[in-house]
Parts: sequence; structure tokens; C-alpha cells
Amino acid sequence: MASPLESTIEVTPLAGAMRGHFTNANPLWNPPGARGVYGGILIAQSLAAGQKMVSSDLTVHSMHCLFINAGRAGIPIIYEVEVMDDTSDRVTQTVHAKQEESPIFTASISFIRATQIEEVLSHYTPKPHIPPPPIGSKPQSAAEWDEDRPFQTRRIEPAFGIYPLTDDEYTKKPHCTPENRKYLQWMQARGQISEPEGDSMHSCALAYMSDNFFIGTVARAQHVPRFSSSQSIELIQNLGLEHDDESQIAKRHLQGLAEQELADFKYTPGMNEQIGMMVSLSHSIYFHHHSFRADEWMLSEMSSPWAGEGRGLVAQSLWTQSGILIATCVQEGVVRLVQDAKVDIPQSKL
Repeated sequence: MASPLESTIEVTPLAGAMRGHFTNANPLWNPPGARGVYGGILIAQSLAAGQKMVSSDLTVHSMHCLFINAGRAGIPIIYEVEVMDDTSDRVTQTVHAKQEESPIFTASISFIRATQIEEVLSHYTPKPHIPPPPIGSKPQSAAEWDEDRPFQTRRIEPAFGIYPLTDDEYTKKPHCTPENRKYLQWMQARGQISEPEGDSMHSCALAYMSDNFFIGTVARAQHVPRFSSSQSIELIQNLGLEHDDESQIAKRHLQGLAEQELADFKYTPGMNEQIGMMVSLSHSIYFHHHSFRADEWMLSEMSSPWAGEGRGLVAQSLWTQSGILIATCVQEGVVRLVQDAKVDIPQSKL
């Protein structure tokens, strides 16, 4: 039986179309309050479509994506795979994602065939010394276990997560600058992925999860509230007055995010500003290692080396529990403040 994430990512050949055309097999997810569908679904399904056009001995090396327009949840996405180059050891593709003939996303994907090289240069950033969640551990907030998401997360406390690594431990430095703050979380697919370790589905699952509040790292590093401002809390409370399932799901989701955000500001108060727009523009993934399972805990560390001119850049490293660096991700997005608007930061959790 396929795991929830496998079902979410699944693409099927487009009926009546030429070879290389695919569409989503299942409904798309639009996160509460978001402009469009979850960006990770576009990244993962583009990769899944591309993988269907290469032989099984090729593995994904990297993918470089551009978000063009917001995807709409109620309209099928058509993925067109175009082979740009095909050699004995490498295949390069471009995948175009469209809705109603309008482009919404594009990805350049590189697949390589593993070769045996005797002498290589090798190094990688070591995994922070943080133990994985205990077996059977329960989520601390609704945002960590959202039944509408096909994966789960476990946030690392700010005392470990947002401060620079020194002397092999994350220490409290309340006044460290935004570019030095690091945010960590464990994440894994819900259920068990039916494919074996190293299969392409695990790479797709990682791609899906890699977009989880990624560009939001810019606001977190600056301590600018997105979900815990007075306006956001008022929205959450109003959703609580509604009795339909969709409103209750949205309330639970946003309330969990607000709780996590307030925990981030535990040592340093949030700024008296408000995010007006936050939209991903590009997303790159460099796959370093394929012998991993996405349904086992992976450690994610996110940081923001730069922000300015209404944009922000974020970086992410992903490790297995044993410390193998699986992938490195980079994303750029629009990050704009509400102009001439100040917001109140609540002092207690919801």
C-alpha cells in the first residue's frame, strides 16, 4: 500500500497526449492562507515526471526550479518533459508545468549514471549533534502533525536551533545576527514508503518536504511575525467561530504555526513589523547521496545568508540520522514588509 506522500506525488501519463506528458493523479493541496498550491508538490511532481523518462540506473543529481505563477488547487497540472541532452552518463531535462495552457513552474533536472572512480576529493558539513525524536514521541503542536499533510516534523527548541554552532553544540546567543541564526527540525514522510531505500520515490519525497516553510526562514531570522501577530491571531479566532471542516482544519494549522513562531521569539522579542508578501521565486536541490529513506527521520537545518531589496535567500542542509549529508537546497523569494504598518506581538501562547 502506498504511503500518503507517494499518493500525493504520483503523476500519470496524460490521456491522449504525446509521450512525455503527465498530470497529477490526486487532488492538490493549497495551504491555509497561501496564494496557491504548496510549492513542494510542483517540485516533487516535476521530478517524478522526469524520472519516468529515464532508465532506472540513472539518479537525480540536481534540479533548478522557477516558480512562475501560483498554481490553483482545483485545476489539473500538466507536466511536459523535454529532453535537452542525453549522453552515456547523463540526461538533462526541462520540465514545464502548466494549468490551462498557462505556465506556472519550470524545472531543469540533471540525472547521472553512477561510475566507479578510484580517487576523489571528499568532504561534507557534519550533522549537528542532536538526537532524533524518541520512538513514539508525540508532536508538540498542530503544525508538527497535520493530518492533511503527508509528512510530519519535530521542531528543535530555539536554544538548539537558532544559534550558531560553537564547540560542537548550539548555544544561546540572544544577540546573534540574522545571517548567523540556524533553524533545525526533524522531518519524515508519514507511513512507510513502499519503494526500497535508494529508490527514486525517496528523492521525490525529499524534494516535496524541502519546501516546507523554507523561504519563511528570512522572517524567522529577522524575528518578524507571520502567524503570531495580532491580526493573524484575530483571523485564527474568527476561523474558530466557523463550524465547517475546512475552517477548522485551517484554524488548527495556523494555530500550530503561531505557537511555533512564538517559541522562536522566546529569547528575543519579535519585531514590530508585518510581512506583506512572501513568495518563492526559485528553488534548487543538489542531491549528494541516495541511500536513504524519506520515511525515516531526516534533520533539516535552515538559515538565511542574505536579505535585501524586497527579496531573501535561504539555504538548507539535510542529513540522515547517521550523519550522512543527503542534499543541499537553496531558495530565493520575494519578502516584503507591510509599508508604514506596525503590529503588536502577543506575549503569551495561543
